[in-house]
Amino acid sequence: MNNNPANLDYLVELGKTLQMRRKSLGVRSQVVANCASISRVTLHRIEKGEPSVSIGAYVQVCKVLGLGLFALEKNPEPLAPKLTPGPSFDANRPDDEQIPIQRYLQLKELAWQLREDAVISPHDALNIYERNWRFMDLKSLTSEEQLLIEQLKETIGKGCLLV
Repeated sequence: MNNNPANLDYLVELGKTLQMRRKSLGVRSQVVANCASISRVTLHRIEKGEPSVSIGAYVQVCKVLGLGLFALEKNPEPLAPKLTPGPSFDANRPDDEQIPIQRYLQLKELAWQLREDAVISPHDALNIYERNWRFMDLKSLTSEEQLLIEQLKETIGKGCLLV
């Protein structure tokens, strides 16, 4: 292991970024650890930037928190949603399909900044639901939107909904 101080600082910065992301999402450390298939102690070590933790564990936590490797950049830009039209969501092909927001009332309200005819990827839809869950009116969810959220949770979130 190269204990170059610059590398260690980079890991500490990455750990702080991951911890801030987890806290901004309002997700408990045990939930993130479970979804990343690591122990809570390992997550704590990652958030401290310890170099003895495997890179695979760091990557798993990045994926669970909706971050890619761009989390290492100084000022990461969020990925822009794809706005090309496509068919409605199919749980068997989540990366190829697009979700029209006007079809789902709660999603449309949560994604108020997008055009009314916008379509977004399943990953973006799950991120919108997770980030804004506290603003959802769960009583007015249609069965179709409940099914969409469940499909997103199972296929994209690997069974975890980070709310």
